Amino acid sequence: FLEAQAAHYQGLGLHRLVACMQAEQVRMLVKTGQKARLPAVMARLDELAEMHRNADGVRAEIPAVAALARARVALAANDPHGALEVLVVAREHAQLYKRARMQVLENLLAAFALDDLKRVDETAARLVEAVQIASRFGLLRTLLDEGPRAALLLASVRGDPRLDEAGAAHL
Repeated sequence: FLEAQAAHYQGLGLHRLVACMQAEQVRMLVKTGQKARLPAVMARLDELAEMHRNADGVRAEIPAVAALARARVALAANDPHGALEVLVVAREHAQLYKRARMQVLENLLAAFALDDLKRVDETAARLVEAVQIASRFGLLRTLLDEGPRAALLLASVRGDPRLDEAGAAHL
């Protein structure tokens, strides 16, 4: 389905939607452990990101979407340093354009990487930030969609004094 949608959007010249479909495909491939197909999907996504590296408007989001996908691949390959490195692109874009969902995802993926590196305080700070943004903008589903690992890590910040009332209520 995702490949068909990406092909459809490609035919219409809707590159941002193509990137979103390919990024979702990466998420599903990582989640289901189908790593053999990742290089081909990432190559297409990276090509789109390079094409739109200096774009403006909605196409400016494409490199950030690719960065989130690249971080997922790095995490799946046990490369937390690589994940943190590519997440910088997504963080900058999300903050510049006030993309709340992307901010939540970037913080959560960074928390996964920091957790892998046993950097407990930084992990907690990123989780708190993700929860605060998610609760403020009604994006709790974004947290839940990241699965059991997210649930386990989020439970670890329950009661954290940095959480505001709304964030604490959602945990």
